[in-house]
Amino acid sequence: MTQPTMIFDVRLATSRAVRWQSCAPSLAPMVHDISARLLDRIDDISRDFVHALNLGSHHAIMAQPLRTHPKIKRFTGCDVLARDADVVCNPEYLPFGQNSFDLVISLGALYGVNDLVGTLIQIRHSLVADGMLLVMLPGASTLQELRLSFAAAENALYGGSSPRVAPFVDIRDAASLLQRTGYELPVCDSETLEILYPSVYALMADLRHAGYANNLVERAQTFSSRRLFAAMRDHYHAHFAGADGKLKATLELVTLTGFKPR
Repeated sequence: MTQPTMIFDVRLATSRAVRWQSCAPSLAPMVHDISARLLDRIDDISRDFVHALNLGSHHAIMAQPLRTHPKIKRFTGCDVLARDADVVCNPEYLPFGQNSFDLVISLGALYGVNDLVGTLIQIRHSLVADGMLLVMLPGASTLQELRLSFAAAENALYGGSSPRVAPFVDIRDAASLLQRTGYELPVCDSETLEILYPSVYALMADLRHAGYANNLVERAQTFSSRRLFAAMRDHYHAHFAGADGKLKATLELVTLTGFKPR
């Protein structure tokens, strides 16, 4: 059996999530807005759900509306952090039996798994026949400004660049990914948000608080110099600042919907 390529350092990502969990309130308004967009999809489905699973608690922001949703009779929250979860586990190794849920929903938590194909197959096994998968992931254009600025700074200083931002899902591959993992009626769509920041350091702080710092296995193993961050900051301000001086950060939201075959 072929082992999945190790893209993410899962231990590092988990330890950072624990470290930064107390800082989540700084991100709450944005997460509330994004979660509302995902939860609206449930209202578009003309059925009720007996038992829903939420993969990734996002500090209970997703759990609160799911527990009280009129279409959901029973709810289980699953996360790597114990504070907000009914079940604590790594999303790559789900502990649920077959036919456990008729809805599995996840906001961003599947970004950062090394074997996304394997996780989607595990989720399908945990769904009842005709059960629904509803997942939102960051899309390919997410943080494009930060990626370009880091690459430009490293090329200028060192003549080459190292991985700084992990690859995101490409919507062109998302539907085929659902078909490959055994889902029917796959639907994938995306929308792009532009978020404004007063500085690049405020953006990077939010990424740390959200658990999206550089957790790549092939990340640079040495401390980055002040010169690098200064050059990255200058490039970002020169190319992506508005007339008011605020910096644009792109967030592409890719939503995947599929159903377990009857």
